[in-house]
Amino acid sequence: MDRFINDHFNRRKHPRTRVFQKARYIGYDGQSRRSELINTSSQGARLTTSNEVRVGDRLTILNEASSGFEPEISAEVKWTRALPGGIRQVVGVQTEAAPAG
Repeated sequence: MDRFINDHFNRRKHPRTRVFQKARYIGYDGQSRRSELINTSSQGARLTTSNEVRVGDRLTILNEASSGFEPEISAEVKWTRALPGGIRQVVGVQTEAAPAG
């Protein structure tokens, strides 16, 4: 049964890794807000945000590590799903390629 669940969860070209860790994101207004990373892949992530975030928005995501916050990741919001209570939502983001150089 566990194999079926894992195969179903990771049926993507770029498998997701569950992380469940604290993070922060910086939105269009430049304000840093709390978040929780739910999962990541080589192409994107799923995380929680406030309801102001919309499809097409660009975010800067900061992973929280035991030593503080890790380097920034730039991403574009591809989809949103409201969470119960109407204050927060889960979003799927696609990471942006780093500039060549």
